[in-house]
Amino acid sequence: MIVPITGRLSWRKPPLVTIALILINIFVFFGLQSEDRAFVQDAWQHYFDSGLMRIELDHYLRYRNEDPSIIQTAEAQEDHETINTYLEQMFGDADFQQRLERGDIISPEDSDYPEWQMLRQEYEAKLARRSAWRWGFKSDRWQSQTLLTSLFLHGGLGHLLGNMLFLWLFGCMLEPGMGRVYFLALYLVSGVCGDLFFALFNLQSSTPLIGASGAIAGLMGALPILYGRRRVSFFCYFGFYFNYIKIPAIALLPFWLGMEIWSEISRGDMSSVAFMAHAGGIIAGALQAGLLKRLQWLRDPEAFQPPPTDEIGPLLKRAMQRLGELEFDRARDLFLQILAKNPSHGVAITQLYNIAKQQPGSPLFHEAAGRYLCDLVSRPSAWDQVPGVYNEYRQLAGTPRLPMAIYPALAGVLADKGHPESAARIVSAVMKKQPLLDGLPTALFKLAGAFKKTGRSAQADQCRRLLQKRYPESPEARAGSSAHS
Repeated sequence: MIVPITGRLSWRKPPLVTIALILINIFVFFGLQSEDRAFVQDAWQHYFDSGLMRIELDHYLRYRNEDPSIIQTAEAQEDHETINTYLEQMFGDADFQQRLERGDIISPEDSDYPEWQMLRQEYEAKLARRSAWRWGFKSDRWQSQTLLTSLFLHGGLGHLLGNMLFLWLFGCMLEPGMGRVYFLALYLVSGVCGDLFFALFNLQSSTPLIGASGAIAGLMGALPILYGRRRVSFFCYFGFYFNYIKIPAIALLPFWLGMEIWSEISRGDMSSVAFMAHAGGIIAGALQAGLLKRLQWLRDPEAFQPPPTDEIGPLLKRAMQRLGELEFDRARDLFLQILAKNPSHGVAITQLYNIAKQQPGSPLFHEAAGRYLCDLVSRPSAWDQVPGVYNEYRQLAGTPRLPMAIYPALAGVLADKGHPESAARIVSAVMKKQPLLDGLPTALFKLAGAFKKTGRSAQADQCRRLLQKRYPESPEARAGSSAHS
């Protein structure tokens, strides 16, 4: 047994169809099928008490060229084990059961035929009250509606729980990427195809076929096609051996299909499992998945692609290790590699600045300070750090050499944080060098507000006049004019 364990549940986009299918199956089993056990017990009681068992066992032993008196002797000695053994063999003999139902075993020429026919009809009428008989798929007399209704019936609690577990596992892996409509279609179509594939090899079978196994097998067939060569984690269990493995998903398609076909060949009539329904479901699921993939109808194809490789994580780990070992040059090179892959990586930006400020005369220090201040200015939650970092930089650098584009935003933050003098020096210097630089009107507007807030009305008025003179068409100039009037 190989079970996928790669699926990840997201409550933002939960697999609603999978959950709904599970709930429907549970409701049908505990609700609509709740009386089936009583119907079966009533039918079996009739089978044993009416003498029907004796008649059919007698003919079964003659069919096998054995002495029917074996049953009489077993009954006289209360040897229930012998009787049960023959009963299991008789009900497990598909050829005998088919011939018995066709009337080839007990014919009108037999003396016990009238009694057998009456008792058999009563027995079948009692069994027919079961949900499985009414709504299960029967190959020899199939009805179109039972191709769907059979998918929601189960033969026991273990059958139900096993199927629902696999439905949940495969549903979490497939539904988010396929989309709800296509996932539901895949499930139902695979189940129907599984029933039809079983009927193709069992045309005379009157045993009702029930269970979601064929539909779930369709999910098994779709998974290798959709995930392709992507390596997927699986739990494997082979009786004496179990382990977790990671293999290309596509490799499981021939394995799963081969296992079902081999099980049918090797166990066939000796098992109550419809292996060919599973095989048909796998084939149908694989074909549907291939069609959806080819037509690009999947809702989120990237869900089936390998996750992006984390290149930064290992680099960051090594960089921090080098930093802890005081190997600053190696750490610096690693942080630069991280920033080449992700220029906005906050940890790398901060640590590179801390390393570079040890050599304030180097070009790297100005570059690192520019990165760091740009990062802080772009995040309002980090604005409290800006004045301290900027003052530290000025003291270490002597003559600031930051990128010109950062100065207007930097001045605005300094003004907001109660440092209008520093902001005014920046604005004055930038207006002399690049008076048309983006962001200057905003910086002037904030500077005017900062001066007004500290009670320096003359400086505030000067900023507003300068704003209206130099940038009269800016929104800040119009806002300043309205506020002043």
